[in-house]
Amino acid sequence: MDPKKSDPILEHFPAASQHRGHILLVDDHRDTSLTLKILLERRGYKVTTAHSLAHGLERARELEFDLLVSDIGLPDGDGYDLLQAIHKERPMKAIAISGFTTDGDLERSRNAGFHHHLKKPFAFSELERAIADLLP
Repeated sequence: MDPKKSDPILEHFPAASQHRGHILLVDDHRDTSLTLKILLERRGYKVTTAHSLAHGLERARELEFDLLVSDIGLPDGDGYDLLQAIHKERPMKAIAISGFTTDGDLERSRNAGFHHHLKKPFAFSELERAIADLLP
C-alpha cells in the first residue's frame, strides 16, 4: 500500500507543484520521520532523512540543504551537537523538535543556533509556520 496515495488524512495536505527547498530531517523515531517526510514532500520540499547524529552529519557533508529539522534527543548524541558540527562547516537554518522544552532547553536551543524549537507532539501546521519563517 502506497501511503502517499491511499491515506485519507493526506488528502488534507495536497501536493505542491514547486520545489520549495531541501530539508535534512533528523529523528530517531522512524515512523515520525516517515510521516513528516511524506507531508513535507507533499508541500513541495525535498526531504532527506537521517536517524542519528552521525548519519545526519554524514548527510550534511554529502548534500546541500536549506534547512535542518532535528530532534534533540538522538541515540548517539543530541541535536545541539549536530547543529554545532554542521555550523563548523557552513551556516544552516534550523528547527529543533523535542519533548524537552524547559526555559533552559529553549535557551540552549537558541545558543546552539536553532531558530525555532517545537515541543513534541506538535501540530504539522506549527512546523509549516516555522519552515515558512525560515524558507520564505
